[in-house]
Amino acid sequence: MKQKHNNDKFSDDDLLEQYKINPVLSKISHHFGVPDVTVWRRAKRLGLGFKIGGVAKKIELNEILEGKHPTYQTLKLKKRLVKENILENKCTSCELTNWQDKEISLQLDHIDGNNHNLCWIICVCYVQIVIRKLIHGAAKTNNGACSSRRSVKPLPE
Repeated sequence: MKQKHNNDKFSDDDLLEQYKINPVLSKISHHFGVPDVTVWRRAKRLGLGFKIGGVAKKIELNEILEGKHPTYQTLKLKKRLVKENILENKCTSCELTNWQDKEISLQLDHIDGNNHNLCWIICVCYVQIVIRKLIHGAAKTNNGACSSRRSVKPLPE
């Protein structure tokens, strides 16, 4: 049985032309609709090389907060907000930073359900507020776990 190859989908000249436009393996393979390895093997035969690894462009914080990158990991966002001095590493409800000489685990709470009003909250405070929401209704608790916070500034836009 003859194996079906993707080699007929593009010529060497087509590959060279695309390589001159944008020498990125994934973009070229996407352009031709073939797996990366197919393009890589053909490029290797033609003496073309691709940069391996590379540095990903840092996503602007405002873009993340505006919701343009919904798959951006919450853990990375938490670390970045602390690193860029936007949020302190303490619970905005009870102001704890440590418990029994260990750093506490903080949850990132989205006040009003968006990324413009964020605060840190420990699990104990979060659970208390969620229970309060269930008993009294979400409207009376301001829709966020940080509704009982002492003073939290919204993030700059």
